[in-house]
Amino acid sequence: MDWLNQHWNDLIAIGVIVTGIYWCVKKEVSVGWQGCEPSFYFKGRWAVFFGIVLIVVGTFLLFMNSDFMQVDHCLDSGGSYNHQQKICEHN
Repeated sequence: MDWLNQHWNDLIAIGVIVTGIYWCVKKEVSVGWQGCEPSFYFKGRWAVFFGIVLIVVGTFLLFMNSDFMQVDHCLDSGGSYNHQQKICEHN
């Protein structure tokens, strides 16, 4: 459970990237509530466009949640990063 608490943001970002790849490959995506008729469809180049947008957003989220960014932010704010506990310490 501790692993899930630390990495749930990464799992969401990976899910967004996989959804974007799926949209790019399928090139027709129905949009609507599950169990109901789709409200509309993304087809052809629009599905690929929004798929690429999802891939870019997911990659950005994955990068922003990385340990590198946490350490960088900590050091920029004048603190020291404790790698064992993964926390920023200010004295």
